[in-house]
This record gives sequence, C-alpha cells and structure tokens, in this order.
Amino acid sequence: MKLQYDKPASVWTEGLPIGNGRLGGMIFGGVEQEKIGVNEDTLWSGYPTDGNNPNAKEVLPKVRKLIQERRYQEADTLTREMQGPYTQSYLPFGELLLRFEHGGIHHSYKRTLDIEQALHSVEYQVGNVTYKREMFASNPHQVIVLRLTASVQGKLHVHATLDSPLRHTLHVQGRSFRIIRYRSGTCGPQLCRKR
Repeated sequence: MKLQYDKPASVWTEGLPIGNGRLGGMIFGGVEQEKIGVNEDTLWSGYPTDGNNPNAKEVLPKVRKLIQERRYQEADTLTREMQGPYTQSYLPFGELLLRFEHGGIHHSYKRTLDIEQALHSVEYQVGNVTYKREMFASNPHQVIVLRLTASVQGKLHVHATLDSPLRHTLHVQGRSFRIIRYRSGTCGPQLCRKR
C-alpha cells in the first residue's frame, strides 16, 4: 500500500510519518526547503512513570470482536479502557531543515509513503535534473536514515540545520549533527527555550 501526493505538505497534518517505536519523523516534502519534525520517545514534561495499563490485554479481544462485527463506535469507546493513567505532555525533539540551492521551479513532483516498505520518498525535476530523497527509520539500528540523490553529478547542493524548542546545545562534527538536551522535567509544563 502506498500513499502518494503531487505536492508538498503545507501543514503538519499533511506530512507523512516514519518511525521505529522510539524515533519518529514527520516529513513535509518541500522542494526548496524540506522540513522534518523529529521526535524521540523520552521527551516528556514531568518525570518518568509507568504508563502501562495491566488490564489492557483483557480488553483487547473484546475490541477486536467489536471491530470484526463492524461495531466501530462501541469499539472506539471500549478502547478507552485500554489507556494507561494520565501522562505528561509529549515534547518535540526538533526540526531538521534542508535548504536546496536548485530553485523552486519544478515539475513531475511525487511524494510517497510506501507503507509495506516503511519508506518515504520525494521526487521531482528541476530542469533536466531529477532530485530524490528517501527516508526510513531503522529499529535494529535505532536511527533515521536520509538519502539525497541527483541524476546529474555535482547538482546536489544542500544546507542542513537542526533546531529544537527545548533547551539544548548543538554540536556539529564533520557531517554529523548532535543535539545535547537538558532534562525536560526541569522546565515544568511549558516548553524549555534555548538560552
């Protein structure tokens, strides 16, 4: 199964997600500028707690039965008994911004999420050059991978920045970015801002 679009996302809810259970990305698919919202599962306000509901496994078969019977409203209501206790707010890790130097006049745009392969891709042409971005999240390796290609050698020029609304320090080493974050629990329910 594939989700496919002929233009970039203009708002967060139009983005296409990738993730591995711990790391996640929301990809907009821009042409001149790509924006990727990045998340990591330990970024919560407050302190770590056990959010598991031990009774959820007993409710799940009932929910599945209701779905099989096409009683969706009742299934939805029953799923609330599977939820854990109240948790803190989930905080965003940051945004990876990629700015391309090829201009914005493009054609043959295609943004795809291949659900079976868990692969996101953006492909378009500027002049006679085809640009392609592929992105996936690897669970065994605990990384998000981004591959950038151009059909003509020497035509791929990109500037990358990484930022976060949380208090952090950014380290750039060679071709690697690394954000060192401060404990999110120390700044209360509001987002911590950079100093």
